Amino acid sequence: MAEMTAILTDTLMVKFSRAISTVLSLMRSLEEQAVGERARPEELSLNSYVLLQAYILMAVTGLGYLALTWSTVVLLGGFVTSLGNKDFWCL
Repeated sequence: MAEMTAILTDTLMVKFSRAISTVLSLMRSLEEQAVGERARPEELSLNSYVLLQAYILMAVTGLGYLALTWSTVVLLGGFVTSLGNKDFWCL
């Protein structure tokens, strides 16, 4: 069970590092553009929207991994003997 937790933790770290690097590269490109020339308002609006969507995607992905980790490790690992057949397959 400890190995499974370690594997899931490593997977989470890899996913979050990829998402964070994507957001940081987007922010760097926005800063470079702001230094070079003044951006149009619609472009700034679009870039802000894309950045917001990236943060929302990171949050939803993290919650999904946490739900998967919780359901597999805690419920199936700790209470598998007390779960009914229907409850087991719902998880």
